[in-house]
Amino acid sequence: MQYCTKCGKELQDNFTYCPFCNTKVANNEMMNDSQIRGEGGNFSPTKQSIANQLKTSEQLDILCLLGFIFSFVVMLAGLILSILAYKRVKDEGKSINKTLAKIGIIIASLQIVIIVILLLVSFAGVVNKPQSV
Repeated sequence: MQYCTKCGKELQDNFTYCPFCNTKVANNEMMNDSQIRGEGGNFSPTKQSIANQLKTSEQLDILCLLGFIFSFVVMLAGLILSILAYKRVKDEGKSINKTLAKIGIIIASLQIVIIVILLLVSFAGVVNKPQSV
């Protein structure tokens, strides 16, 4: 019998993601019955597994959120941060983080394209401006 290291739910041996909390699990990351059950048979994760889960979640959320926010203010920085965040979370199964990263990429890219088009139109208008006599 195997259990998820994050939520403690029982998992089948062939699961690669926990169907309850959508956490990616490998056979070496799952805990067996003797590791997970404390006194009284309740879920009792180790302090280390809790600390690892919190540390990973906070870093991913912060990077995705920064990429999203920067995509509005400093477009190039937002694009870079969002791409880095997406690469980190694409296999994690955390949909809100992936969504923030994707939106950050889209917003920053669209703003950069619009600015380039406006600069080209502006430059073309200056070059092709008829000279008055």
